[in-house]
This record gives sequence, C-alpha cells and structure tokens, in this order.
Amino acid sequence: MHLETGLTQRQAAWTAGWSMLLMAVIAPIAHFGILAGIFRDGDAAGTLGRLTESAAAFRWALLIFLAVLLLDIVIAWALYYLLRPVHEALSLLAGWLRLAYSVLLGVGIFYLLDILNILNGGQTGVGDGVAAAAGSGERILESFGQFSGSWRFSLIIFGLHLLVLGWLLLKAGYMRRVLGPLLILAGAGYILDGVGPILSASYSIEAAGFTFIGELLLIGWLLWAGRRH
Repeated sequence: MHLETGLTQRQAAWTAGWSMLLMAVIAPIAHFGILAGIFRDGDAAGTLGRLTESAAAFRWALLIFLAVLLLDIVIAWALYYLLRPVHEALSLLAGWLRLAYSVLLGVGIFYLLDILNILNGGQTGVGDGVAAAAGSGERILESFGQFSGSWRFSLIIFGLHLLVLGWLLLKAGYMRRVLGPLLILAGAGYILDGVGPILSASYSIEAAGFTFIGELLLIGWLLWAGRRH
C-alpha cells in the first residue's frame, strides 16, 4: 500500500525498525557504559577525576545522545505514516508524544553540553578549566543531576507514547494478543519509573527493566513487516 507521500508501509516499518534497533544498541552504551561509569552522586572530586580521564568517552556519549535524538524524530515520523491508516488522530498523537519526549531529551543534552563547557574550561577561561575552576566538580554533578531529572521526567511522556502505540496495534490487529498488550505494559513501566521518584524519594524499582520485552518485540515485528509487505 502506498501512502500519500509515496512512502510505502513496508518502507515506513523498515525505517522505524532499523532506527529503533540502532537506538537500542547505542543508547545503553552512552548511558550505562559511559555516563554511569563517570558520575557518582555525592562524589564531586571523584567524578571530576573520572571525567577528566574519560573526556573523549564523554564526548562520544554526547554525540550518541544527539544521534538518539535524531533517531527518535525519524521513528516518530515513520510510525505515524505506518499507523495512520489505522487511526489518523491516534497515530498523530503517538507521533507528537514521541516528539515531546525528544524535546525533553534535548533539554537534557543541553545539561551535558554545560558539562562539556566546564570540561573545556568555559567556567574560568583557563586552559584546563576542570582542574582549575573552584567548585567545578559540584557544578558538574549539578548539571548531571539536571540531565538525569530531565531524562527521568521524559520517561513519563515516552510511556504515554507506548500506551497509545500499543492501543493502535491492538486496534489494527497486528499481533493483537501479544504485541499490543506488552507495549501497553512497557508504557506503564516507564510511567511508573517517571512518577515513582516524584511520589517517593526512596523509589528504586526500575519497572521498565522488567517490562521492556514489548519494545524488543516491536522492533522484531517492524523489521518483519518491512520485509513482507
């Protein structure tokens, strides 16, 4: 089936599937493989030292997050055209929710850019500003905390996106008994992880770590649908 833009549903599914697969590979490298190894709450001096030693890796993490932001925009566009024949209004809502999530991710990236500014000496104008700037370690942790807060809040929007997407797949009948409900469950997990810390400072469940299977199945289905149509 050809859509009004000339984009076929196969092409839309293929584009969304490969974009999601690439994002699923590179995002954990940046977040868990690089940033988690550098930043430690309450350890300004240690964070400063690790950041100085891992400056190149941090820059790569920043570039990866920028790539993730672009991929999310592509995914929002592709999913809209793929699911528009099912329900245009809900497909548009799902797309706008993913774009809203991308905007919040972009806000978080600005805080990473602030850290890069400190790393480059932007705080003091001194050549190796990280070592020279007084209190730079605390400023770095503050900026990373803002990044983490923006990221966590964006999970609420992303969870809402998955709820709408799951409902669309249920309505379309695509793997009705499996994919739709699992995506709705995944969305609920992200929403819980986003709202939990707001309701309780001791929240540490990380529900999305148990409900993500629907996202993996979605990638597989999109790649399969991209080949068969």
